[in-house]
Amino acid sequence: MSNEKDTTNLPPKGKAPRFYWFTLKLYPENKRHEHFVKTTLDMLALQWYGILHDKDRYNECKILDKEDGTRELLHKRGDLKKPHYHIMIKVSNAKTVSAMRSII
Repeated sequence: MSNEKDTTNLPPKGKAPRFYWFTLKLYPENKRHEHFVKTTLDMLALQWYGILHDKDRYNECKILDKEDGTRELLHKRGDLKKPHYHIMIKVSNAKTVSAMRSII
């Protein structure tokens, strides 16, 4: 067995990797996110898929330890998470993350 890593799918050294699929997590309470989901995706003529998660629940309790020594309960197990969209965008030509960022 060899400890060498398979590098056949990696870009040449110094070049950013390119992808065909990009994922986003957006919140409908954010007006820019909502506008992006309802209008921008279709205007860009990109192939995309999305789902609104509005029934997700936390699996565990989360407590924040503050600098002043106090603790704050952020959420309990079973509490509903904020509604959010999971968006997957597919592009026909592979793009770097920075190139995709400039498009959307």
